[in-house]
Parts: sequence; structure tokens; C-alpha cells
Amino acid sequence: MSDQAQGLRVLADQMRGDQPDPTHHTRDPFRMETWSSIQMGRVSTTGHPSEDEICSVAVADVRVHSPSPRPAPIQRARVIAVTSGKGGVGKSNFCANLAVTLGQRDMRVILLDADMGLANAHILLGASPPYSLEHVMLRSKTVPEVLHTAAPNVRLIAGGSGIAHLANLTSASRGAMLHGLGELDGLCDLIVIDTGAGVADNVLAFLSAVTEVVLITTPEPTAITNAYATIKIVSQENRGARLMLVVNMVHSSGEGAVVAQRLTTISRQFLNLDVEYLGCIPIDPAVPRAVRARVPFISTAPGSAAAGGMNQIIASLGYEPDKLGTGADGFVARMQRFFGSRGARQPQIPLQG
Repeated sequence: MSDQAQGLRVLADQMRGDQPDPTHHTRDPFRMETWSSIQMGRVSTTGHPSEDEICSVAVADVRVHSPSPRPAPIQRARVIAVTSGKGGVGKSNFCANLAVTLGQRDMRVILLDADMGLANAHILLGASPPYSLEHVMLRSKTVPEVLHTAAPNVRLIAGGSGIAHLANLTSASRGAMLHGLGELDGLCDLIVIDTGAGVADNVLAFLSAVTEVVLITTPEPTAITNAYATIKIVSQENRGARLMLVVNMVHSSGEGAVVAQRLTTISRQFLNLDVEYLGCIPIDPAVPRAVRARVPFISTAPGSAAAGGMNQIIASLGYEPDKLGTGADGFVARMQRFFGSRGARQPQIPLQG
């Protein structure tokens, strides 16, 4: 019998679950060593047996074909922060609709409302979570315990009004939050962080810890000026981060492109920094109607102009379920370093490997 025929015969035997033939030990010595060891009532020297292997020795019809597979590595989530130079530009609404849209595409998303003191993501999602990030910092709940399902494949970590000064928290309270966030790997594909507006330490703590930042602005001159200031500070605090721009509330795609060109050009000229333009979202009556109804516009008006803009932005982001991110634990480690650089007492948090 040829080697190819012998190989096909062995493969067929394995698929049928037949016991290995001891006379064919030269073809697969590892299988025969394992089989002989179990038949003789001893543990194979090829490795430590699993619990299933030990139990299988006690039954009469034992079939051993290969060593137990190693556990699959924990999926590392992608982590992005969404911010703005000033309030009122639609940042939180963007985050809510981004999360829901990706959830509809079978991505597991966790939306972290980190807008300290002004948290409103739960309102935009029509959710009523019983617990929030404040409970985590008070150490009455863990981060997995405050996760609240807000939409298909979307879970929310609600913010809290009592945590307006993140940098001034006690080491234990801040440590409880960071430790909990580090446990999110494996629970989702993407973590979206809705930060506060501006560049206070509460905001910079998150912006300095992620590798991807989405900046929301509008065509208003004050919003553009504050957006550039945010780009400048983030580039100093988090060198190497992927900075991306979304222009909201535009009258036309041309207006969005003009605003983006102005910001990208000045960032390249004065900061030697490339800012990616993801797209724009037009002014659309479907948006305020959805806000009043406490439902994302992507759900109430999927064919609207605003929904079309959101879909184009997501295409530019390039998020797919099979792409690995840097992980929640990497995000936590960088956030710890931020507090350490600010002279805060840094808690020692065990991180995943």
C-alpha cells in the first residue's frame, strides 16, 4: 500500500472513531505511545493528562487519537475613544449609533460612557441600567456586573454623576475601575469610550491610553478651533495614536470636506501629523426625532441621510470581527502610566499576560 493510501486509511479510521491499530506504530509513534500507556493503566510520558483523558481510561471503549488541544487565546478587543473639543457637537449620539450599527453587524460592542458627571449614553439608547461606573469605583460592583444590554450585541457601562474628578479618586477606587476594565477582553470585539469634551485630565486619561481616537467636530468656527487644540494636545500626550476626524451636522458632503481639509492641512503643517478624515454626517431631521424618542437614528431611520453617513464612516474605520486589537489590558496599562506621570499614586493592578 502506498504512503498516500496509508494516510487516507489512517484519516478514515480517525473520522470513524476506530481504535488505533497497534501494528501500525511506525506510522504514528505518538498515537501508539499514548494508546499503549492508557491500555497498561499508566499515564503517558508525553504530557500531563487532561481531566477528560483520565475519565476516559475508566470506560471500556477508549479511543485516543491526539493530545488535547490547547485553550484558544483570549480575543483582544479593539479600543477606541471618541472625543470632541467642545460640547454640543453630537459626540455621544455618534457613539451610541456607532455601537448599535456595529452590533447589527454581529460585532460584540461595549460602550463605556466616560463622560464624567454628564453621562447620557443610556438616554440616547433608551436604556435604564441599574448600576453604573460609580458603583465600580465605590467597589460595590465589578465591571462585568454593571454591564447592561442596551441593544443586540451592545452592552453599556453607564457613567455616574459622582465621579467628576477621576484624577482625584482614591487609589483604591481608581484601581477598582482599571482592574475591571482590564477584564473586558474576551467579552467583546470592540470597546467604544465616550469621553467628555475638552482636554481636562479626566478626558486625557482615556485619550492617552488608546491607540485610536475619533474626534467629532462641526463646521462652526469655535468647534473647528477647539478641535485643532484637541488634536495638538492628544498628539503630545499620545504620540503614534491613530487620529481620525468626523465632521457632524454638515449641510453637504462638500462642506464636510472643506472643514476636514482645513484641519488636516494645518495639522500636517504645524504638527507634522496626519489626521484621517473618516467622513461626515449631514443635518437630518431624523436625528432630533430619534433623540426625543430615546432611540438611535440608525434603528428608527436606517435609510436616512444621517444613517448613510454613519455607514460610510464605519467603512472608513475598517472594523471587522476577525481583526485583533491591542486589548483592554494594554489600554489599562497605558492609563496607569498616565496617572503615574501626573504624580498620582498609581495602584498596582494585576494585568492579563
